[in-house]
Amino acid sequence: MLNPEDLVLAEAERDVRELEQYLADQRIRVSDLHAAGRDDDEMKAREGLLLLADALVIARRRLRAEREAAAMSRPDTGAGAREDIGETCVGPS
Repeated sequence: MLNPEDLVLAEAERDVRELEQYLADQRIRVSDLHAAGRDDDEMKAREGLLLLADALVIARRRLRAEREAAAMSRPDTGAGAREDIGETCVGPS
């Protein structure tokens, strides 16, 4: 069984993956709405994308903090074991 720190880290990783996938799905939706000429719906969807992008940034920060906390509690692994979480621009295209 995982210890509580590992559970929190696993949850943070899952949150980031789910938000990344949902953001990608919503970008496709925005493109579809644009192609269909549904300007009002497209605008609302783009506003939603901005909120999702903010949520993803927060989730990535949480993941980074959880990884750092986990590394600090395991002195044998050191800070060099940190995995990149790909913090890039996630705003609407």
